[in-house]
Amino acid sequence: MVNTDHIIANSDEAMDLTGERNALAIVDRYSDYKDCFPLATKDAPEAHGALLEFFGRSRPKYMWTDSAPELIRAISDMKIPHGKATPSRHQNNGFCERVVRKIVEGARAILEHAGLPSCFWTFAVRYWCFMDNVAVTNGDSPWNLRHGTGQYAGPLIPFGCSVDYLPKPETVKKLPKFEPRGHQGIFLGYYLQPGGQWKHEFLIFPLERFIDYEYARPRKMTELRPRRTMEAKLNGPVAFPSRRSTTS
Repeated sequence: MVNTDHIIANSDEAMDLTGERNALAIVDRYSDYKDCFPLATKDAPEAHGALLEFFGRSRPKYMWTDSAPELIRAISDMKIPHGKATPSRHQNNGFCERVVRKIVEGARAILEHAGLPSCFWTFAVRYWCFMDNVAVTNGDSPWNLRHGTGQYAGPLIPFGCSVDYLPKPETVKKLPKFEPRGHQGIFLGYYLQPGGQWKHEFLIFPLERFIDYEYARPRKMTELRPRRTMEAKLNGPVAFPSRRSTTS
């Protein structure tokens, strides 16, 4: 069985870099595999897209939600049997609400530790879910229980720390012959394909984009989008550039 519930963050301070104010948390009860998808609105098409991203090619046998109309429509469109909690009775969807609370508290702690402002919450919630999914407890992990491919064996990189990464090949080709190929960036998580499949891709923000950036001013939708790369690594001791800049 799969549970899902919305996270609503209506304040201006909670707006993500690209405008998202809401998210949809989804958790598989059998494996405890979870993810959290930022949404610009709370409507059915966005919920449908988040569900497709979570499930990939698979489909659950049964879903349970809080009876939100947009979830009823999105799940109906997917032809999945749907159990609905009694409206306004939070205990009927208590399991998912506890997961939501853990995601929010975990993301808040991650942002504080990294020294990043709250507008990075959309990356923090997915990073927290990923790290919780790959953690081995009592001999197994949600990652293996869902994918059945063994425990996650990739690198575990702290959120918000500085890394060296390779930009896209066309950018590298334009560099002068003797200029270093590696760029400095801030690590924001793991890029997952639909169904939670990781193809060795990371999400990185170029470090130079953080210099003197005014987060309080209006932002363009494409101004601070992360880079996707398959080449990223720590270079020396773990450091958090944003934490230094906010505390200096």
